[in-house]
Amino acid sequence: MSTDTPKSPAALTSRARALLESTSFAEVLAGAKLGTAHVESANVLSGRNTNVAVHTDSGRGLFVKLVDPDPSNTGFEHTMKFEDFAHVNRRSMRSAGVPTLLASSREHGILVYELIPDARSLAATFDDREMDATRFESVGRQLATFHSASEGIDSIPTAAHRFPPLGSLRALPLKYWTGCSAAELEAWSLMQADAPLLDALADLRSQEADAPQRPVHGDMRLDQVLLDADSTYLTDFEDFRLGDPARDIGALLGDLTYRAVLSIIKDWSGDFALDADLTHESILDRGTDALEAQRPAFTEFWNGYRSVTGDLDSELTTRATAWVGWHMFDRLLAAGKDRNRLLSVHRAAAGIGRAATMDPARFRATFEAIPTGGQA
Repeated sequence: MSTDTPKSPAALTSRARALLESTSFAEVLAGAKLGTAHVESANVLSGRNTNVAVHTDSGRGLFVKLVDPDPSNTGFEHTMKFEDFAHVNRRSMRSAGVPTLLASSREHGILVYELIPDARSLAATFDDREMDATRFESVGRQLATFHSASEGIDSIPTAAHRFPPLGSLRALPLKYWTGCSAAELEAWSLMQADAPLLDALADLRSQEADAPQRPVHGDMRLDQVLLDADSTYLTDFEDFRLGDPARDIGALLGDLTYRAVLSIIKDWSGDFALDADLTHESILDRGTDALEAQRPAFTEFWNGYRSVTGDLDSELTTRATAWVGWHMFDRLLAAGKDRNRLLSVHRAAAGIGRAATMDPARFRATFEAIPTGGQA
């Protein structure tokens, strides 16, 4: 793991500092002979968990993740299932570029990985306008290598993924509804009122169940890919399970698409001040141009993926395009958190998502970036 995107060091005064100074964490490090953590050297990193980069008294860099150990949270168990799978498939996982797990504690939900110095996430390179499309070739190769690993496959979790949540797309649970922001409710309303979209998503879940089942990451976004000067790494396997590889492909290419669409109005400080100055038509025009600019990355990805897998199941690219579409809605919900309204650019991204979900066969050439009628 890397020190990408540190938050303010002041965050160490809360849960992160408590983790690093806890007896349980010290015992985890001691049991793995990793030394003693220098708390004042730590950086808190972005992510849904408490993530910390810290060095020990031996100078070794560690990436520490605190996962909620509550039994209702499957993230820790799925991560450990992945580690068991990776151990059995050692050669494949080395090719797939997976950071080494050095120590763990189920009781306390602690995971300790090697720290990858000077690595950055693929998301950060995009946001800083430094993304190299050719790096997607290695991402494609590594994701295909992971999808193709087969030893110990019977031990992989088989529970269906929780997204898209078909029940919530019909009606939100009251407890969840009361905690939603106004923009989140707006996003749910857009989807719930769209009966053809709901039917398409239900059909996608059915296709997923019928597809060839392979090891999948389950949450494959740009910020789950780390880059250093020489290597590419896939990280964060809390949603690891058997599933349709198209889900991973669609999520990765969908995340690139979503970021490209948002970039048309972002002023690179994180603000969206230009949104009010753009008409719906100009947003669509700019969005089309932004999507076209990502075609080299799409091409590189598929070149890398096909170099490992050879023959693909005949509908993989079509299903992947439909998953690109769902990812737009997944990001729509994420964008709505802590906001009082959705921006027009969020709605534009959702419009792209609807088109890809409703008619993936028509739009798959866009996300393959090859001529229609080419290799499928």
